[in-house]
Amino acid sequence: MPMEHSAPTPEEIEANMKPYSEPHPTARRLKAHRYSDIKSVAEIPQLIRGLIPSKALIIVFGDSNTGKSFVAGDAAFKIVTGQPWNGRRTEKSAVIYVAMEGGASSFNRVLAYKKKNPFRGDVPFSIIPSTVNMFDSPEDVAELIEVIKEEAEHFAIEVGLVIIDTLSRAMAGGNENASEDMGVIIQNADAVRAATGAALMLVHHTGKDKAKGARGHSSLRAATDTEIEISRDNNCDQGTIKVTKQRDMEGGQEFGFQLDVVEIGTDKYGEPITSCVIEWVDTAKTRAVANLTKKEKLAFRYIEDYFGAHSQKQHVMGNVPLQNACPVADVRRYLKDRGVTDRDKPVTERGQWKRINDGLLSKGKIEINESLMWLVKPYEG
Repeated sequence: MPMEHSAPTPEEIEANMKPYSEPHPTARRLKAHRYSDIKSVAEIPQLIRGLIPSKALIIVFGDSNTGKSFVAGDAAFKIVTGQPWNGRRTEKSAVIYVAMEGGASSFNRVLAYKKKNPFRGDVPFSIIPSTVNMFDSPEDVAELIEVIKEEAEHFAIEVGLVIIDTLSRAMAGGNENASEDMGVIIQNADAVRAATGAALMLVHHTGKDKAKGARGHSSLRAATDTEIEISRDNNCDQGTIKVTKQRDMEGGQEFGFQLDVVEIGTDKYGEPITSCVIEWVDTAKTRAVANLTKKEKLAFRYIEDYFGAHSQKQHVMGNVPLQNACPVADVRRYLKDRGVTDRDKPVTERGQWKRINDGLLSKGKIEINESLMWLVKPYEG
């Protein structure tokens, strides 16, 4: 017969209870930030101002032979040298380019850029001419993270950008149209970003229906912070770079470019070996979508007047050519003296100056280093 079990007495229950203890405050991971506590403005770190955020997931896509790799490479070279990208300030950091298609051609692109844009000394740029399986090889992902950390240590500067060219090679047989497979790619991309602090740029292809953007499952676009489309007619040297998505910044900008052929050597038959570099062009499609606000227009008129009277040719950064520049502090004081910003209330003036400054920077009208300002584009109405 089964043994009968009597119910435990209250004393037995109390004796067996584990004492409750408050969790240690430092053990909590979640913190609630209340509405009234949120007062300071959080600046979005950017590798290329108004275009590529730091630590982001970026997709650069387009048809074959549109110049995707050249555009990605041009962004990389500007970041590693700290030079402006089409007039936009860059944050200098190391870049690693994972060239899964045509390793030799990726070396030639570097040589073409070196010839066209001579830069003294070394720059923190590395190429990995190998396939990295980011779909079903945790070992490859771990090794990539290890190499990124090694290069950061070698160059003594953080790796700000890792370029994967192309996504289809990185999927290693996975199905781009399956949510599960694309989810694995996104998860591994996030793992690389989390472990290294670098932004990850995936070079990708347009789908059959060009109106739907990049090829593959929609979860990729949903996870993307910045999406950039590259287009170029086969019978035309000129192409267009269009920002089709920005999660936290203004999107919609278009930039015209062309591929400038550069001879970098000769083959065994004496025939020239060539590659290309990006050159910026003004076309009907080249535009900045956002117009200046009334306050920005007023401020920019005064800034142009000030530059006309006070700017001087100066070195502003790196190997950038001499620019007509003015001290930022002097420009700010001029706007205050003219009543564009508040003369009497320092806190109000500070906020007005920041909004004007950020607006003109993001819309490509000015550039600033630590202490100098220079104009990028002339004022248009």
